[in-house]
Amino acid sequence: MPDYIRWLRERVGHDHIQLAYAAACVVTDERVLMQRRSDDGQWGLPGGAIELGESAAAAVVREVSEETGVRVEIEALQGVYTEYRHVYPNGDVVQPITVFFRCAPIGGRLGGDAESLEVRYFDLDATPALTNPLYLDALDDLRAGRLGVYR
Repeated sequence: MPDYIRWLRERVGHDHIQLAYAAACVVTDERVLMQRRSDDGQWGLPGGAIELGESAAAAVVREVSEETGVRVEIEALQGVYTEYRHVYPNGDVVQPITVFFRCAPIGGRLGGDAESLEVRYFDLDATPALTNPLYLDALDDLRAGRLGVYR
């Protein structure tokens, strides 16, 4: 957990707060990079909290590298997703304001950090079942080729 979020949670506990995130649809050869998260065992798209003083673009490059081992370059802004609520397994409640980028892999090696149980590429039409509405919408937008989405 980034220091800022730890600091904030020490003050507000598990209360519902709003946080800024950056996430990626990393695509190569009609396949998308996905991560099975260690906190809930669910599949999703790589990304995480934007740290204080960090841009969304820098955050997505950092988060994808940390969580998947893959270095990426941003190709486009996919969209800004704001209409969601998430409850983490530890009870923290958040309204994520997520900036999603379309990215291309440019190096690195598949392999995650402690936040990832598994990372791998899936064909766009054969991704694992998802339960998080944010990821469902982001993948729908990816498959439809939509950019500049605001939800």
